[in-house]
Amino acid sequence: SWGGTYSTLKDALISVKVAEEEQNFITKGIAELFVAYNLAILTDMYGDTPWKEACDYTVSMTPAIDKQEEIYKDIMAYVDAAIEDLQKSDLTSLSNQDLIYKGDASAWLKTAYGLKARYTMRLINRSTDKQADLNKVLDYVSKSFTSADDEAAYAVYDANNINPFFGYF
Repeated sequence: SWGGTYSTLKDALISVKVAEEEQNFITKGIAELFVAYNLAILTDMYGDTPWKEACDYTVSMTPAIDKQEEIYKDIMAYVDAAIEDLQKSDLTSLSNQDLIYKGDASAWLKTAYGLKARYTMRLINRSTDKQADLNKVLDYVSKSFTSADDEAAYAVYDANNINPFFGYF
C-alpha cells in the first residue's frame, strides 16, 4: 500500500502540472482531488510521513518526514483548488479518459465537497471553533452526493470484468 499510494500520488502531481500547462482546468481539478485523496490515505495510515520531498527522486532518495498537521493543510488546499478548477473548463474533452464520471465536472465537484466534509470532520478535534466547523461540514455535505448513485466508483466491473483486487482474493 505504501509504494502504490506514493506511485499514484506522483502520477496525480504530474497530471496537475500537465493539465495546468494545457489549461485543462477540469482535468487539473480531478488530479488535485487525487493528490488530496492519496495524501490523506498516507497520513491517515502512517501519521507523519514523507510528502514535500517524497515524489521527486531528483530532490531526495531519503525524503524528510512531514508532520501530519502540515500535510492536512496541504490536503485542504488541494481540495480547495480542485473546487475552484472544477468550475472552469477544459480545452479538450475528458469524457473518454474519465472512468468514473466521464468528464462530468459537476459530479467531480460533488466529490470535492464530500472530501472537504470528510477531512473537516477528521480535523474537528483540533478545531478552535467546533460549532463553526460542524456548520461548514453541513454546508459541504449539502453540496455533495445526494444518493449512492452519485458515488465516485468505477462502473466498469461486472461478472465478466471483475475488480482486480476482488479477483486476486
